[in-house]
Amino acid sequence: MFFAKSSRRRATLAGAATAIAAALMATLAAPAGAAPQSNEPSDARLMSIIKSYTDANKAEAEDAGPQKDTMIIGGKKEYVRAYPYMAQVFFQDKQGRGYFCSGSVVGPRKILTAAHCVYGRDMRAGGVVVTGASHLADGSSLYGGKLHRISKQWRHPKYNSKTFDNDVAVLTLSTATSAKPVKVTTASDTASYKPGTKAVALGWGRTTSRNQNISDHLRKAEMPINADSKCSSPNVWGSRFIKGHMLCVGKPATGSDNGTVTICNGDSGGPLVVNGRVVGITSWVVLDCVARGAYPVFVKYSAYANIVAPQLRN
Repeated sequence: MFFAKSSRRRATLAGAATAIAAALMATLAAPAGAAPQSNEPSDARLMSIIKSYTDANKAEAEDAGPQKDTMIIGGKKEYVRAYPYMAQVFFQDKQGRGYFCSGSVVGPRKILTAAHCVYGRDMRAGGVVVTGASHLADGSSLYGGKLHRISKQWRHPKYNSKTFDNDVAVLTLSTATSAKPVKVTTASDTASYKPGTKAVALGWGRTTSRNQNISDHLRKAEMPINADSKCSSPNVWGSRFIKGHMLCVGKPATGSDNGTVTICNGDSGGPLVVNGRVVGITSWVVLDCVARGAYPVFVKYSAYANIVAPQLRN
């Protein structure tokens, strides 16, 4: 997910959005047990990619001291048996630094995520996907999940890394996952986007604004769909919110964890679900996620259903 620098007043949120910066990202690969091809990373290499992220995350936790587990920030703990399509996406760059994103299984070999999670990255060489686990994988355990190599990556050809417009990507696994896919909505869907519609966001993102640690367990947040005007207001995101491409969700943040329900770092690429179908993809929100008056922003999936459809078939 991407974040804009926050400010102390609602009126300055739009100005703060000009400094949007990347947070945690990641990548995928194919299932454990499948014999890797000569150009595919080994299982040991895939586990080392996961370890590069989780080791860094643990170090941050140790530095941060005790913390209250406030969940997805205002959400609650969930299990993959209820949302079997949830996927963990890890990536390690050439400097050995690890990144993480959430994603969703939308076909036997297909993972839907955000373009900013794969932008500038060779997911086939440095990425791994874990499916079938509620607990975040680490360097020593998959907690019942399965490793997946990535054979192909696609992102929207007009993705803009400065504005986060067209923030949609699809990863193709080397072999099929047994995880049950989630349906995606269609280009003609309008009912799912009516203001007030209840939606569910899912991911392993940060549970508090007070440190950078992501959750070690899957979380969900229930949030309402909003009219575009909530986010396009000059006092919120203004022109940074691109109508028709982006989706305004949730209630305005309170300025602290208390009373705020929102997505945060690490939830990037995860699904926004209405009536069992993906209608959005977690994209960006204000830095540290809880600046007073801020709304989280998602990709409006119906706007991309037609261009993504071929990627789900091949």
